[in-house]
Amino acid sequence: MSDAPPAYSEAPEEDLVAELAKMKTMMEQMRLEKERMEMEAKRKAEEEEMRELKEIQKKLLHEIYSRTVFTRQPSLLGHWNKTLLDPISQRGEVLLFLINGDGQSGFPESVVYNIITNRHIYTVIQNDRDGSVESRALYMFDMPLGKKHTMMVQSCVHLLRRKINIPGLAFGSHSIDDMVSKKKFESVIRLIPGSYHNGPWRQLDGFFGMYFNEDTMEVSEMPPPSL
Repeated sequence: MSDAPPAYSEAPEEDLVAELAKMKTMMEQMRLEKERMEMEAKRKAEEEEMRELKEIQKKLLHEIYSRTVFTRQPSLLGHWNKTLLDPISQRGEVLLFLINGDGQSGFPESVVYNIITNRHIYTVIQNDRDGSVESRALYMFDMPLGKKHTMMVQSCVHLLRRKINIPGLAFGSHSIDDMVSKKKFESVIRLIPGSYHNGPWRQLDGFFGMYFNEDTMEVSEMPPPSL
């Protein structure tokens, strides 16, 4: 006579609860480990992008000092460092591009260069009476330029090199010498989120158009000083 099969019995409820808790713990550990790995990968990617961005910024700055008007007029660099470039650096901005301006004559003030940093587009205004210069903002980026936007602006500025066809302007820097070039340049820049803020002053037709003060009803063909 064969032995009878063991009687069926359910596992104690406590054992089921413990097993379920163990499974939940293991799943939570797996989730946390996945998050940790994703965060680590993201951190490494951000560090690599920042490293590449700094390399790009370094090369652009070297290009400015080695291939622009500063090589033709060394004394200009000391003057600019004191009045323009040092204050920009002290604000935590990184100089990226120097672009020839209109070089207008016959006005008390003239646009001699435009500057692009990782935070702003500036125009450099020269007082033709005393030779002093100052930077005036045309556009402020909502966020400091990252690698992608820096490379986009670099491509845009490089296209402007084709416009260097006026004797005396071929310093190895870039030139914005006609309204078509200016509009193309501005259309690319405005792809980067940003705006113009200067009290009651507003731009009537973009960076290079007239400026209007809604409080005083003044107009200006030059970007007004920052308020």
